[in-house]
Amino acid sequence: VTDVNEASAFTSGTTGTVAENAATSTVVYTATATDPETGAVSYSLSGTDAASFSINSSTGAVTLNASANYETKSSYSLSVIAADAASNTSSKAVTISVTNVNEAPTAANFTNAGLDSASAITGASVGTLAAVDPDAGDTHSFTLVAGNGSNDADNSKFTIAGSTLKVGGTALTAGTYHVMTRTTDAGGLTFDQAQTITIGAAGGGGGGGG
Repeated sequence: VTDVNEASAFTSGTTGTVAENAATSTVVYTATATDPETGAVSYSLSGTDAASFSINSSTGAVTLNASANYETKSSYSLSVIAADAASNTSSKAVTISVTNVNEAPTAANFTNAGLDSASAITGASVGTLAAVDPDAGDTHSFTLVAGNGSNDADNSKFTIAGSTLKVGGTALTAGTYHVMTRTTDAGGLTFDQAQTITIGAAGGGGGGGG
């Protein structure tokens, strides 16, 4: 019987996972293959998303070249190539799945309703708050919180119901008001944003906020 050099056989699986924003040093998959001739095996990558990864040619450890972002790309497809000393190769198709991680909101934007001193009565809607969040579909609540003593100087003159900023217990006169708002996502992460609100003179219309 003539001995024929045979390609390495993979023993590692077809999937790997990584949490979004994980460090690029994180191992997302480890390729393992055995050579029937008990020789050394070296590893490389090919396929659709191979350029997004690096592989240790000796250990088979696969790492991302840049941190994954679930909202941008939730899975990667690549092929791992195992080569023996005689340059015989075998390949394994691998899918790397990215797991979603809750990320904090990045803004709490305010849209002013344009009140003036005649319409800024107790309970009137001053405007609405809307969160900006990397996590599509996340839900948010809004509150008034302490700031630096200047950017929250008028917190007591307002209330928040849902996402609506309202006039508090006393009607507002024309002028500029400062409040500090906080948005909190479903996972408890927060973002604080100062808002400047202008109440116009009666008949003149209200100004902006942000």
